[in-house]
Amino acid sequence: MPPDEARIDKATAEELARLRQRVSELEQLLSEYDQVTRLSRVQHDLSAALSSAVGQDQALGLVVDAVGRIHDMDGSAIYLVDQQTGALELVRHKGLPPGFVQHASYYPAGSVQADLVQAGQPVYGRYRELGVPLGDARRRGSRGTLAVIPVHYHGQVIASLHAVALRLDELPASTRRTLEGIATQIGGLVERVKIDEALRQSQKYLQMLFDALDDFLFVLNSTGDILWVNLFVLKRLGYSEEELLDQPILKLHPPEQRDEAARVIAGILAGTADHCTIPLMAKDGATIPVETKITRGHWGSRDVFFGVCRDIAERLRTEETLRQNALELQARNEELDAFAETVAHDLKNPLNLIAGHTELLEREPVIQTNEKLLSTLRSIRRNGLKMSNIIDELLLLAEARKVEVEVQPLDMTPVVAEALQRLAYMIDARHPEIILPAAWPTALGYGPWVEEIWMNYISNAIKYGGQPPRVQLGAEVRPGGMIRFWVSDNGPGLASSEQARLFIPFTRLSQARARGHGLGLSIVRRIVEKLGGEVDVESDVDRGSVFSFTLRAAP
Repeated sequence: MPPDEARIDKATAEELARLRQRVSELEQLLSEYDQVTRLSRVQHDLSAALSSAVGQDQALGLVVDAVGRIHDMDGSAIYLVDQQTGALELVRHKGLPPGFVQHASYYPAGSVQADLVQAGQPVYGRYRELGVPLGDARRRGSRGTLAVIPVHYHGQVIASLHAVALRLDELPASTRRTLEGIATQIGGLVERVKIDEALRQSQKYLQMLFDALDDFLFVLNSTGDILWVNLFVLKRLGYSEEELLDQPILKLHPPEQRDEAARVIAGILAGTADHCTIPLMAKDGATIPVETKITRGHWGSRDVFFGVCRDIAERLRTEETLRQNALELQARNEELDAFAETVAHDLKNPLNLIAGHTELLEREPVIQTNEKLLSTLRSIRRNGLKMSNIIDELLLLAEARKVEVEVQPLDMTPVVAEALQRLAYMIDARHPEIILPAAWPTALGYGPWVEEIWMNYISNAIKYGGQPPRVQLGAEVRPGGMIRFWVSDNGPGLASSEQARLFIPFTRLSQARARGHGLGLSIVRRIVEKLGGEVDVESDVDRGSVFSFTLRAAP
């Protein structure tokens, strides 16, 4: 062959070799492109499938299915990390030899496998190098490559994706990227599934709670149609769930009261009313008295109304019983008041006659020369007046409970003077020192009642004062348009336990020091409160006491 032809053949051969090399490279690129496209499709399809997955088991099943679609991948497994201990627990797998599943379903904390995951970085290598048994495949001497890819969520390792390729010594870079992309999707998926599961459990517990309540619970849409009811509604009203759902809530009220119910419910939603007492009507036509409250809220993604109806039949029966008892008690009190007034007048007239006659007898010269007889007559008159005062208190106690009086400006000087006059028998017997102010502020009150207040306070000050008693009366104008009137004594004072019981009916100032009927201070309290004031006592043992009451100041 001529030299020129030889050179041409050689050049042609080299060019053909370069072309073949180029074609091979293009084929490799096309193969890699096709692989990348298929891997991208795997990830894309997985993302779409996961968006509608229900429950952890289904979602993780979709993940291992996706790994199985990757070329040369023979099996995969997903482990969840115990956040308390760091151990790994197998929750889903596919395509793995039985030996692997048997020996690798759980890796305790501190194991090689758990430590690999906790390190937080993907690891690729021969399964023998990673210490992972693959059962029958290992005994057959397969090459086998394992990928261990930690799953992160908000900086924490929460799971791990393990993938096995039994026929490869090394995973291609594109496959690694795809596996790592899938692992990234698992992170959000696991947390979402946990949240969804927690939500389902919460809803389940709420449903159990709602069904255990003895109240009618409704969820209504914006037009008042029923979206949900609890079990109690179905039991008490006799409807099935299908009969109630999507029906207007007004259907459950008596027909003749539905318009009224609509107005009241509208008022509740507008904030002008807080409850509705229109009864519910069962399927058999029976009515159930209820109190209904409605609030706005959310049911999933919907704006709804929550209605709670409480059966108030027992409460109404109790209220009716109390009303009847109150009427009966009122009737009895009126009978007792009438009887007490009759008896009091029947007793008071003879007592006045006795007091008057004894006073006349005391003036007789023959009596005045007989000291013993004179002392007896004075004792009879004193006790008669005392009994007359007790009767006046009984009458006043009944009157203060039922009579409304018109308050007027009071000149306190004659009111106090009348009280002292009624206590003349006690003043003559005890010889107290009584100190009065030079002037009194004018208050609003009712003369006969205020006179009774002074009489009680002054008589107690004399009775329980020192020897001799020293009684001082006074008044002071206070802020807020009130006047405080007071009576102080020089007695032994009162302990705190005694002060707390003073104004209770039939409680005496001292059971040990004196006897009495125990009505006085309870009458004072009732009178003062009816006049718009308050009573009070200030006392220390061995330092005397100050009893006070307040009245509104006259304008």
